[in-house]
Amino acid sequence: MLTRAIAQLRAVLEDDVQQPRYIQTRHALGYRFIGQLETTAPAAMAETESAAGEGGRDASPIAASSTPPTIAEPATAELAAAGIPAPDVDAPVAAVDAASATRDGTETHDPLGDERSAQQAHAHMHRWWIPVALLGVMVAAASLWNDRAPATDDRVPASIAVMPFVNLGNDRDDDYFAEGLALEMHDALAGVQGLTVAAEMSPAAAANRETDLKALGKRLGVASVLDASVRREGARVRISARLADTATGYTLWSKTYDHQVDGVFATQTEIAEEVVRSLLGAIPGRRQALARRLAPTRNVAAFDAYLRGLQQLRLSAVDGDLEQAIGLFKQALAADAGFALAQAGICRSELFRFEALRDAGAYGRALQSCARAEKMDPGLDEVALALGNLHHARGEFDLAIRQYARAEANPASKADAYLGMAKAYAGQDRQEQARDYFERARKLRPDDASLLSTIGYWQYSTNHLD
Repeated sequence: MLTRAIAQLRAVLEDDVQQPRYIQTRHALGYRFIGQLETTAPAAMAETESAAGEGGRDASPIAASSTPPTIAEPATAELAAAGIPAPDVDAPVAAVDAASATRDGTETHDPLGDERSAQQAHAHMHRWWIPVALLGVMVAAASLWNDRAPATDDRVPASIAVMPFVNLGNDRDDDYFAEGLALEMHDALAGVQGLTVAAEMSPAAAANRETDLKALGKRLGVASVLDASVRREGARVRISARLADTATGYTLWSKTYDHQVDGVFATQTEIAEEVVRSLLGAIPGRRQALARRLAPTRNVAAFDAYLRGLQQLRLSAVDGDLEQAIGLFKQALAADAGFALAQAGICRSELFRFEALRDAGAYGRALQSCARAEKMDPGLDEVALALGNLHHARGEFDLAIRQYARAEANPASKADAYLGMAKAYAGQDRQEQARDYFERARKLRPDDASLLSTIGYWQYSTNHLD
């Protein structure tokens, strides 16, 4: 909740999280106020510093400090809205002037000294009330957030929905690039322990969703939403990403990246790191896993062909071309022979041929492609899921369950693994186990129409018509 309070405070101050002027993020530690303040009584301060330099009075650390850059004072209205009264910097201050004391311990009355002391105290108070007030705003904002959140709110705190990225380029054929980046981002974030990621959403489904962030968050059961726009022109790509809070509608983080296409891997990784840092805090141990997922190859041509192949595979049930998908995955492998995800793409395409198109020869080709992908990257969950589906299609339910159990270990593939295990147990007529795993999958993807349809058909087939 503090993260959101800080985001709201930054919005009020118009502070940039990448180049902060007021609030600095100290990773693994918290936040630090770095604003430099200027007194409203420069003449009094100058007189004090001059006197201190002459040895006429003891110099305070504040008075002796160099004059920092100016900061605009936070609006009193924001403090009042947060329930924090602005301090009365004009209130009288009682002070004892050190210079008015004599060596024998007696005090003499020095009207000028009293006036200077009052001015100095006035300046010191004005100098330091602002960061104290800002700290109060942070605490109050966090408190207001907690008071505002309804007790029945079912959103998961560290949770996110990754919206399909929007192609802003003039060429609609580049949609595959924006959509592919979003899918890779979704899978990378879904693999982060402690972060709940909503089921991936197709561009068509996203177009029919609520435009209101609060309504979207409530429907999907998430606390934040990541969206981005992509403009690709020749060898350059511009990505503008934003992370928003669904309870308030405020932007937690946003940034625009403009560079050569081959910088897309670093950009994707940086976006993912910022998302995880904003929702979970420091990310030691997660950075390498995110980079490995978001940079499966360093060959831009291979990655581009892979994203094109993914688009055809996704559309295969409607108007996609499986032959073209396989050709594109092979093109990616020609550019990078060790590109395991491209090899897994061939496996998945052949599996679809076997299951949906009743192509008997596709089973052997799928099995061979999966084995090659597994050899390239033994931990690839796409391969474990595909092998599980292959065994399930052949009625080899025990072997299928074994592969799904492998995939279950990765948060990114857990829902698909549960669904596969449910169908395998149903195939063995172990309906109670099937019910358990169907329910586990549904809890992870409550808004996934395909999953709900599968569960509905299972209920129908077991005569649970209601």
